[in-house]
Amino acid sequence: GSVSNVHAASMISEARRDAAALLRRARMALGRGNLPVRRRAFWAVQGLVFVIAGTHTLLEAAAGIEVPRALYLVPTSLFFIPVVFAALRFGTRGSVTTALWSILLTTPNIVFLHQGYDRLGIGWQFLVLLAIAFFVGARVDLERLANSETDARDRELRASEVRYRALFDNAAEAVLVLDDAGTVEDANDAAARLFERHVATLVGSTLEQVAGPT
Repeated sequence: GSVSNVHAASMISEARRDAAALLRRARMALGRGNLPVRRRAFWAVQGLVFVIAGTHTLLEAAAGIEVPRALYLVPTSLFFIPVVFAALRFGTRGSVTTALWSILLTTPNIVFLHQGYDRLGIGWQFLVLLAIAFFVGARVDLERLANSETDARDRELRASEVRYRALFDNAAEAVLVLDDAGTVEDANDAAARLFERHVATLVGSTLEQVAGPT
């Protein structure tokens, strides 16, 4: 009996150290960004966490029903739903915050209504919850960053094309853009004036048709 208690205490202590390390990593992941506190969906998720934690605690405290040990993990598993949703919707800041909120609301239940291996099992599941919150949220953040960089490159490319088009169309010198076969692919207004033809009629013509035999 005493050996098992020592072993359980050692496992709980190790779980606490792992949890502290993971919490430090989670705080680093939060970065300097702001939490999505102005988003209704964020508060809806936190409300769902509150309902899950509150219902769990009320049922155990008020009903006085003896629940099989394995079923103690079921309410904790329900927290995966809001945490994963927060990760997909808000990234790391939303998911880690939701996981920490779940742990905070469940702490009184763990302290006053559970003991021994029950605490260990629930604590381990919360470590898994934090890990999922961090890694899924980080993956979402990376995807969003990649999409943001792609959008920025596309905007820069479009802006560059606009600048090029403006310089091309407004150039004082006649400019013809030819392909490898010597066919006009594009022409500016100065070229149209020089050859006394519309730009549309220059495109598709050969250089010989435009300028005559050389």
